Amino acid sequence: MAALLCNPRYLRASRADNLPAAHERSPAFSRDSVFGGGYRIVGTVTELGVPGAYRVRLYDRRTALLVREAWSDSSGNYAFNFIAYRDKGYFAVAHDNDGNPLNAAIADLITPEPMP
Repeated sequence: MAALLCNPRYLRASRADNLPAAHERSPAFSRDSVFGGGYRIVGTVTELGVPGAYRVRLYDRRTALLVREAWSDSSGNYAFNFIAYRDKGYFAVAHDNDGNPLNAAIADLITPEPMP
């Protein structure tokens, strides 16, 4: 076993940086096989009318499984790209992390639109 660990060919093959750059960025290796598709969901989130950077979580409406998570920009805009079209749709929950007890915003029955 010690000879195997000292073999330079084994050490090169076990390094993470040994992967080709095209392999790391290939859509075939980073595609969501369950909730991935050719649609997107875009929206704006505000807390009591004030836009800001909030954590937005997207859930499948039928199973309540967490599909994606993103942060909105400072204007409250968020986007979930390459989402599958689901017949029951999605719902999104946004939270403000400043400790405000009224910190959740919920959007229900979200239907994705085709990617441009």
